[in-house]
Amino acid sequence: MPLDPNDPLIPLPWQMDRIRAYRAGKELAAEEDALKMQKLRLDIEEKLSERPESKISKAAELYQAMEQLKQEQEGIPFEAVAKQAALDENMNLLEANKQQGLYNIEQAGLRGKMAGIEAQLTGQKSLVPTEQYKYQGVSGTALGGQGAAQLSNARRNVFQADYNDFYDMAKFQGADDQQAHQIAIQKSEQKALKSQDKIVIALPGGGTFASTPEKINQMRDDPSTPQEIRDAIIAQWGAGNKQTAQSWLSSRIPKAVK
Repeated sequence: MPLDPNDPLIPLPWQMDRIRAYRAGKELAAEEDALKMQKLRLDIEEKLSERPESKISKAAELYQAMEQLKQEQEGIPFEAVAKQAALDENMNLLEANKQQGLYNIEQAGLRGKMAGIEAQLTGQKSLVPTEQYKYQGVSGTALGGQGAAQLSNARRNVFQADYNDFYDMAKFQGADDQQAHQIAIQKSEQKALKSQDKIVIALPGGGTFASTPEKINQMRDDPSTPQEIRDAIIAQWGAGNKQTAQSWLSSRIPKAVK
């Protein structure tokens, strides 16, 4: 049926631009309303995520995710739960190992919750307690309780990198393999010893303490020093009554091999 040009409901050609502008304005207003609503939802989600219970739950999720990734990379150890499942529940090894994996993930979640609660109790902004470590320009943030291990790794990595550099320089200067090895060890130790003017100890619960080897030894051997501080010093610096930088190097840094 053809359109009646006299029908008042049919827009005239000169009215179309105005109609198109009106429709475009309505679409733009709808998009702006949608963006405002999305921003409002994000603001609400952000505020909810800042609640203590949300942070604790998030910490548990992240610890479980780390455990799952660890299992994918390293496999699942055959430990107590797997052994009990295999012996008492008559499960095959695959099923028993699966039960061990589920148990480890559950325990990781509990550790994450405890870490999250500790962070809230101590007023930390992070999801879980953290520790700072620094050695010869290598620094970073570690999970609470792991600062000492990260610091040890940093020391070892720096020593190995220095060894490689000194070894290559000695070879370039005409030394044979054994001579280059001895030169690299000696120079790497000398460089490491110079960095021991100040010893940095990662403290339990977060934070660090830096002082001279002599002061660190005194604190370690002083009965009035809190036991957790003494334990941290012994773990990271050494337990000997006459600990020196040289003896520390001998006990902490492995022999470099080219």
